[in-house]
Amino acid sequence: MKHYIISCLILFIFSSCVEKSKSEKVKLVSYKISNHKLSQNVQKLVDSLAIIEFVDYDQKKNRRYQELIKNTTLNDLIFLTDYKVPEIRCYAFVALTDKNYSKIKEVFYEHRNDSVLIKSGMYDMVGHESVAGFMLQQIHPVGSKNKYRFGRKEFDENYKKIQNLEKNLKPKAEPNWNDSIEKWKHIDLIYEQEYYWADSEDKDYKEKLKLVDKPIKFIRFEDNVLVTAYFEVNGCNSYFPNIERKGDTIILKYQLFSKGHYDEVSKKIEKINYFISDQYITEIKFVRKQ
Repeated sequence: MKHYIISCLILFIFSSCVEKSKSEKVKLVSYKISNHKLSQNVQKLVDSLAIIEFVDYDQKKNRRYQELIKNTTLNDLIFLTDYKVPEIRCYAFVALTDKNYSKIKEVFYEHRNDSVLIKSGMYDMVGHESVAGFMLQQIHPVGSKNKYRFGRKEFDENYKKIQNLEKNLKPKAEPNWNDSIEKWKHIDLIYEQEYYWADSEDKDYKEKLKLVDKPIKFIRFEDNVLVTAYFEVNGCNSYFPNIERKGDTIILKYQLFSKGHYDEVSKKIEKINYFISDQYITEIKFVRKQ
């Protein structure tokens, strides 16, 4: 009888552990939403935010992020923690912490092995860290305002694991475009200056856009010409100033050299000053569509 009671007790404890294990496993993934779709408006905001290949620790001045958090539901943000763009995964996690999402730890544990490196920082301090490392800092026991943040012991345990994860990670070498651009530039383009002028989300963007259609005027300096032009371009691509010669006409260009990997519809306006070597020029035109 004694052996029977002990056997029953062992069986009860074992089954309880199995049930607990099952329960914890289900709990870990219970926040996931299947077949979730973003609205067109939210997708547009996501694409706009994805232009910035950098995640700032201070989101108060990030207008794109503020628009995203204002227009997304919890389900949207949970869905976005698995988004293809690593920076968006980070922004979505920040938004969930800002909203005091009660299962924020579960979300973190689902992404604790996310080893994709991102550029992150604050003010002039910029570095690389993994998505998992960034997420962990958002639920820091002291630095985070989220009421479901980690305690010191749990944070330190995860910090050590992520340090090991990041130990052998190296950021991708960024292509050195300067040499290629110098080869592509026209020999008569002596000097150029680029100025960011406007973003398509600026309230006065339509007014500033009128500058793009402004007639081109140039100033002569002995055998040289100084001219200013405004270009509207795709916000996620990279360009450089260049010129093209057709007889006594110079065509100003803002030439594409690196296409962004996002389906971005956001636009920006760039102001370009060209200093060109030419004493016979009679007309200057520019390519409006880049």
